Amino acid sequence: MAARLNTAHQDSVKDKIQASQLVNLLQDYALANKRRRQRFDTGRIKAAEILLARSIPTLSTVEQTLVDQRDKLSEAEVLAELQGLFTAKPELLDKLIELRDAARLVQEGHETVATAQQAKVTAT
Repeated sequence: MAARLNTAHQDSVKDKIQASQLVNLLQDYALANKRRRQRFDTGRIKAAEILLARSIPTLSTVEQTLVDQRDKLSEAEVLAELQGLFTAKPELLDKLIELRDAARLVQEGHETVATAQQAKVTAT
């Protein structure tokens, strides 16, 4: 008999088959399937639930993280991107300066002027 190349893969397949069998068992119990004449005692059902919880991850244990590559940019790289953006669209620089001036007015306590300035920026 030839040697098995990837025993980890075979174990993974075996685990998936066993998990499928546990799902079928619990499904038969939950749906009161009369086709299968099996004895369902509480200990067997609880053991199936525990094994299933260990073999199939629940949604609460799955974590997804999104890594934004822009967070890794250096200051020089950010400045180079901004320079390219403002070279292509110079009107954006004017809007950015207006936003900065409006923010300064808010910091100084002139909120009504800042609101008017903001309305001017969004209108253009």
